[in-house]
Amino acid sequence: MARYFNPPAQIRRVGRPLLSGSYQELMSRLQANEVLFAVYENTVLAHGAGVPLGSPFTFLVALYVDSAARLDEIDDTCVVDYYAVSIGDANTGLEEAIQLGTDMS
Repeated sequence: MARYFNPPAQIRRVGRPLLSGSYQELMSRLQANEVLFAVYENTVLAHGAGVPLGSPFTFLVALYVDSAARLDEIDDTCVVDYYAVSIGDANTGLEEAIQLGTDMS
């Protein structure tokens, strides 16, 4: 199950920017008690009252990256920024807290 930080823009304030790389490269740049987040804009086709069917709707996403597979799920066309975030700060924006040692692959 994917976990998202809310509000996503806050990651940019509480996190430490990381240079892009593979999952292993990104994980090697984390310090003790830090976790990885990917921040990107996601576009979906909206529908509903007052919205023309198929209208594009873009919103900011801050995804907790707990595995290489999770990183691979991000659309290749997205511009992604990566952030190292302390476990304490991460847990303030997640509905379900991260448990280090059990969540990370």
